[in-house]
Amino acid sequence: LIILKTGIKLIQANSFKSLLNLETLFVNQNFLEKIEPSAFNHLNKLKKLELVQNNIKHVDNGVFEGLENLNELYLFELDDVRIGEKSFDIFNKLENLAFSFKNTKLSNNFNGLKNIENLKSLCAYQAKDSVLNYDVFSNANNRMSELKLIEWSKSIDFEYI
Repeated sequence: LIILKTGIKLIQANSFKSLLNLETLFVNQNFLEKIEPSAFNHLNKLKKLELVQNNIKHVDNGVFEGLENLNELYLFELDDVRIGEKSFDIFNKLENLAFSFKNTKLSNNFNGLKNIENLKSLCAYQAKDSVLNYDVFSNANNRMSELKLIEWSKSIDFEYI
């Protein structure tokens, strides 16, 4: 399913409940500002999700609920976004994660990538004035085969990579 340049601003909880067999979802180049928790509930066959060129400011805990089988997640061109500390906790099957954001800080409470046990590829683009904490990578040190950090302007502690 491709939702492209529609002008939508909100994805409500359970918005895709009738699309039980959906495997790919692109929500790109919209005016999307908010995704309610459980918006993707019922999409347990979804393998790939793209949220690109939207105006998302918050990724709250529970937004990705229902996506336990997701393999690929792309979050691009997010500016000044606030990411819930447990937003990515359900991604135990996620293998590829790519994102770009600016002016974003992942807090010390952000569990983020630590709980993504199967993460093989991480690509973080243009994350200017953003900070990654050293322990974000602590659980992925033996499984990650590709790490790309492109155009970072702040330092990163690679102790756990």
